[in-house]
Amino acid sequence: EEQSRFVARLQKGPALFPDDMCAEDNSRALLGLKAHANTISHARLVALENAYPKLDKHLGHDIFHALSRDYIEQDHILTCDMNTIAAGFADFLEREKLDGSTIDLCRIAWAWSESYHAAEAEDLALTDIAALDEDKVLTLSIAAPPARRLIAA
Repeated sequence: EEQSRFVARLQKGPALFPDDMCAEDNSRALLGLKAHANTISHARLVALENAYPKLDKHLGHDIFHALSRDYIEQDHILTCDMNTIAAGFADFLEREKLDGSTIDLCRIAWAWSESYHAAEAEDLALTDIAALDEDKVLTLSIAAPPARRLIAA
């Protein structure tokens, strides 16, 4: 519970920092938390830049940076790990009503990234399914590997 409160303080800022959190003066602890939160915010922005270098160039850095900042401030993004933080960026751009070619570029870049970083997957064969009992067949999750997904444009 205390760890969750601490994470909330990092995500939501000084307003959630209680006066009695530290035995000594809170100002030094608050300064440290601000530095940590700033570092995390910067890392999120860099993760987006690394995920979408062509989109950054296409939009221009200032526009890309402004959109990225708005994107990472969403509550559900604050809990994402750095490996998947960029996954929903195309949907965000769609909600922001960016043009179709920009959204397509974003979706294609993410699909390429998923394919590039995915482990080599083996195809599922009927013999693999036949070896499973009924309960395992009913709970079997099947998805196309990233390299076989199509991006509709």
